[in-house]
Amino acid sequence: MWASEIARVLGGRLVGPERTIQRLMPPDQAGSDDLAAVRLPHLLELASDRGASLLCDEGLAVREGATAVLLPSVEAAWPRVLALFEHSEAPPPGVHPTAQVSPTAHLAEGVSVGAYAVIEAEVVIEAEVVVGPFVYLGPGVHVGRGTVFEPRVVLHLGSMVGAGCRIMSGAVIGAEGFGFRNGR
Repeated sequence: MWASEIARVLGGRLVGPERTIQRLMPPDQAGSDDLAAVRLPHLLELASDRGASLLCDEGLAVREGATAVLLPSVEAAWPRVLALFEHSEAPPPGVHPTAQVSPTAHLAEGVSVGAYAVIEAEVVIEAEVVVGPFVYLGPGVHVGRGTVFEPRVVLHLGSMVGAGCRIMSGAVIGAEGFGFRNGR
């Protein structure tokens, strides 16, 4: 997920460069793909030295050039922070043996395709995408890097999803919706 998305969801402010974030980790274990929540200056230094993105209260002085999401109160936002990272463990790359993938689909490096997923013709899936179990990607779908589809998501013909998105279980994208009038 993008640092700017975390800031938006939590009602915070992003400072420093935009980055993708994979996990929430303690400051002493966080690396360059991780977010470390810090409330004390010595932990801020530790997480910064490790190259982690930071989640901290507005009052802490963040090192110039570091990626940080600044909040009025990390403590007050903590339940929402945990909810954001509840399902952050990505499955290993590869295609589950029960999945059906069209020979004309293009799957980039690091893609994970779950059990019973169906990927139709001319689908393009960029790197590090997670396609959960029972997901259907219709013909001509394009999926941006690092996107995660939870189980039973459906994308209809020609749908496009950008990078770093998380599509929740049961979502349907590209279907005829409200206001559609057949033949009128």
